[in-house]
Amino acid sequence: MEIEMKVYRLESAKGQGIFNAGIVYDARAAAGVEGDDAQCPYRHPSPYTDVPAWEERGYPRDFFCGFRDVPHLLRWFDSEAIRVEMGKLGAVMKVFEVAPADVLEGEMQIMFRKAAATLVDTLPVPTVAT
Repeated sequence: MEIEMKVYRLESAKGQGIFNAGIVYDARAAAGVEGDDAQCPYRHPSPYTDVPAWEERGYPRDFFCGFRDVPHLLRWFDSEAIRVEMGKLGAVMKVFEVAPADVLEGEMQIMFRKAAATLVDTLPVPTVAT
């Protein structure tokens, strides 16, 4: 039996990613982050360029963005002010367990098959770097 790995993902309470739910945009505005500010969460590469194995598989829509651990997530969402605002807007950090065969790794993010994952915890958005 394959050992499952944990995946960390920020979502709305309804299970939408924070970009699709609009939370990250509202949090960014509330935190006063504008343009290409050094703290802007979308200065990072998209999964189209960061996760080559996703392209090799034809960009399957059943894969979702996540992170291998909390420090990995904090590299992406490195603005504490934005993380605090996302929490105020209802974002949570969901922790999933998933088989490594259902995970595609990039440098800044991972893609995982959410339908094959098991939700094991729902936590507040981390607001202090760990």
